[in-house]
Amino acid sequence: MLNSDGKPICTYRDGSSNAATVSGLGSDLANGTWHQGVCVKDNKTAILYIDGVRLGENTNASMGAIDTTGLAKTFGTNSATPATNLLTGQIDDVRIYNRALSAVEIENLYRSTANEVINSTDAIVNTATDGSFDGTDDIQRDTTVTAGLVGWWAMDEVSGSYAYDRSGNGNTGTATGTTVVTGKLGRGRDFNGTSDVVSISDSTSLDITPNITISTWVKLDSVSASYQNFVAKRGSGGFPSNYFLRTGGSNNSDPDEIQFGYYNGSYRVVSTTTANLTTGNWYHVVATHDNSSEKVYINGVQYSTVWRWGTSSTSLLADNETLAIGRGGSMNGEYTDGTIDDVRIYNRALSPSEIQTIYAEGQKAITGSVSVSADVKPSVIGSTAVGGMVAGKGSNYELGTIGGIGGTGARSSFTTNAITTQLSGTSINDVYFYDTTLDTDYGTGKSTDPLVWRFDSSKSWYTETIDATYAACNVSTNDRCGTKYFPEKSYIVATDTGNESTSYVYIFDAESNAMWMRFDQWGGVASIHFMIPGTFVTSVFMLDGTFYAGLENYSGRYGVTTANFVNDTGVLYRGDDHVGNWNGNIGVRNTSGYDHVDTGTAIHDILAANVNDVHAAVINGKTYVAVATADGWSLINE
Repeated sequence: MLNSDGKPICTYRDGSSNAATVSGLGSDLANGTWHQGVCVKDNKTAILYIDGVRLGENTNASMGAIDTTGLAKTFGTNSATPATNLLTGQIDDVRIYNRALSAVEIENLYRSTANEVINSTDAIVNTATDGSFDGTDDIQRDTTVTAGLVGWWAMDEVSGSYAYDRSGNGNTGTATGTTVVTGKLGRGRDFNGTSDVVSISDSTSLDITPNITISTWVKLDSVSASYQNFVAKRGSGGFPSNYFLRTGGSNNSDPDEIQFGYYNGSYRVVSTTTANLTTGNWYHVVATHDNSSEKVYINGVQYSTVWRWGTSSTSLLADNETLAIGRGGSMNGEYTDGTIDDVRIYNRALSPSEIQTIYAEGQKAITGSVSVSADVKPSVIGSTAVGGMVAGKGSNYELGTIGGIGGTGARSSFTTNAITTQLSGTSINDVYFYDTTLDTDYGTGKSTDPLVWRFDSSKSWYTETIDATYAACNVSTNDRCGTKYFPEKSYIVATDTGNESTSYVYIFDAESNAMWMRFDQWGGVASIHFMIPGTFVTSVFMLDGTFYAGLENYSGRYGVTTANFVNDTGVLYRGDDHVGNWNGNIGVRNTSGYDHVDTGTAIHDILAANVNDVHAAVINGKTYVAVATADGWSLINE
């Protein structure tokens, strides 16, 4: 409801008249504009969201369970009899859930309409032509066609033996072999053509009848092998077959064509005749069955087909076989030799415009670094690196360029040298990106913000401005290394965990890769472990002017939040068990463990990999988190 000032009110009351209420926050909503309001009860706490943004919360320790026995549910008034506090305005899309939604779910509700079918060729709008992220581009790694989506394997895991199903149906696959490589949208998986496969156990959602759509991106290493199955739900002898999408075979003289088929009393297989697939090129391949009509699309265009076996049937025949990606179902053969990415299965036939929409998603990915407009002014924003770089902890301690906001990107070394080339034998624990050009004192050519934050031997925090000349800085002697500002350019800052005698912060010029400075011993964020003996720093970042630190020690993981981690003269203390900057939790344990991104969802489970580093930043009001593992990095949005 709204108060007399037009501000929203979120309230819950139990059977004993105990209430938890959030009110008086935000702006006047009675302004003739549509707004989304969400009121969440999480145990004893009421939480208010407006337009996807959390405004506030209120906890009542006496709050019990809500008692609605005998009460009417009303819209537009606070009671049925008598009707009072009547609303003047319009209401739409009212929903009630029997659980507390997460911040991620609420934002998704605000940003999109669930299960909306897009039937327009202009469903994707991306006005940027230069790769810049300037507020006009809302580029996210989200599918725009969701109605009927029963399986979606984005293949964006950085490592591990799992291929997670993003459709929400729990059809997670197990990878045997395969190599994580650069895909068409973020990452993909390379299949060797002889033994690699992703297997998904049979489920009701995958037993599809009568109609279906199979969609995938493929890049073949060979077009001479027969029957390379991209997606197949077939028995060990080849039948029964619920459905399969593959290349042709030598006995049809068309291994460079696309075939779609199923088994319903007999094999029914259609094939293109003019696809002429070649190696090394990405193809978006889609097949649909709609009653008695089979269609094949390549790169958004429908291709004519001929029947290789049988004729059309009105319905697919469901089976209980394993679904396989990269192999002929349960058959031990007909493997794919090449890379597969972004596999989707729908329990309906998509329209041509919907297929073009999915194809367009693969064409809009940003493949270079992402720039940020001048009105976005982060300080030390961490490894989300909206300036273009994300830390990866591979064998060369590489940096990666963002391949799409909200998605993942390819990793690449420094232009000339990886960090390990310059820091031989050093164990890099944290890398982040800093761009002084985003916040400048105009006309001076110098940044008005310091590059690093550190504390001196009195354990107080100071902002430091460092001489541009390479030099060591030992704070045990209170040497602050001069008072000059850094020139306007981009820098890479790397820290290592070190120990009580060696902890370093290294500063590189992001363009020339030349080392500018090394902070010795107590310099920079790497020395937090002095404050908590036996603890090593795994992640430190700044978000909205507040510092957060993720630490590890021998007994568990710890976080430091704004209450105990101050940037002036306060003392650093151990905080809670998480780094709490979301409404959920962000945290990290180094190499041997993990912590939560959001309540109940672990980064480790999402990425199927141990987590080495976590950073966060807000870009145009949306929170992004960069996660580094031993094999690379991923970008997750809240």
